[in-house]
Amino acid sequence: MSGKYKLEGENAKIAINMLEAVTRIFEDVELKYVLDCGTLLGIYREDRLLPWDNDMDLSIFCDDEKRIKNVIKKIKKAGFLVKIRYQEKEDYPLEFKKNKNFKNLQSKELF
Repeated sequence: MSGKYKLEGENAKIAINMLEAVTRIFEDVELKYVLDCGTLLGIYREDRLLPWDNDMDLSIFCDDEKRIKNVIKKIKKAGFLVKIRYQEKEDYPLEFKKNKNFKNLQSKELF
């Protein structure tokens, strides 16, 4: 996603801190997650966040859907916004799962 803000300079530092904070919350409660979309692409391909991206993409699987409400409270308490997007079974390439939750997390400091 691109927009007015870019993940460069101070914004990149804030984004890295945000990613570390949110993944720490996931790990503390033993919630399985994966980096997704532009976040995954940047870390894998360039070993950094993509400068033209302006959000963090993390995914959890439907097995943990019931647990995510409590985790979202912790993420919001830490000062972050959470957007949830569901992917349906018929959507390629996730046909093996009924649903998949996508978490697009944005730091209030960035936006």
